[in-house]
This record gives sequence, C-alpha cells and structure tokens, in this order.
Amino acid sequence: MKPLKAQGQNPEQAIPYPLSSYFELVDWSGRIIRKDKRGRITDEAPPILERLGIDPDEWLQTMHWHNRFHRAVGKLTSLRAYAESTGKYWVHGMSVSGNLYPA
Repeated sequence: MKPLKAQGQNPEQAIPYPLSSYFELVDWSGRIIRKDKRGRITDEAPPILERLGIDPDEWLQTMHWHNRFHRAVGKLTSLRAYAESTGKYWVHGMSVSGNLYPA
C-alpha cells in the first residue's frame, strides 16, 4: 500500500490525498446509516481526534514522514504499561506523548 501524500514526497509514490482528508473520510464513513450496519457515529459526536483528546496539529506533526512513535502510540501511562509488559523501561515516543495528548 502506498503512503498518503506528505510534504516533499514524490507524488508518484503516494496516494494523492493528505492524511487529514483520510481522517475526514473515515469519520464521514462512520456516520453513515445503513440497515445492515450495527452502529454508526452520531451527528452529535465530535470529530475523532477531538473525541480521543488528541491535538490535531500535533497529530499531523507526529504522523509526518518520520513518525515520532515506534511500536506503540498512546498516552504516557499506556506507553509506560506497554514498556513494562515488554520488559523495557522506555519506548520511543514517551517524550512527545504529552504534546499529543494534552491534559
């Protein structure tokens, strides 16, 4: 699968849509009502990043070409638990977790 378009990337090596458009498409798709679909995202529900408490600008910075996380993404408490479960004291991304998930 090709990556989504990123700044400075060869356009022939990427899907011609930015990551923000992909998130909008996923959110829009989740709001569709169909008889064969068990649930949906209600019109009253805020956008996905807002619901998750993630700063949108920081998310875009995090997901650019050089992702600041490896193996796991999440709140600092979750990253600490993940590190412990894998026998480590630290995982890449712990220092930026606070920026991504502001209190």
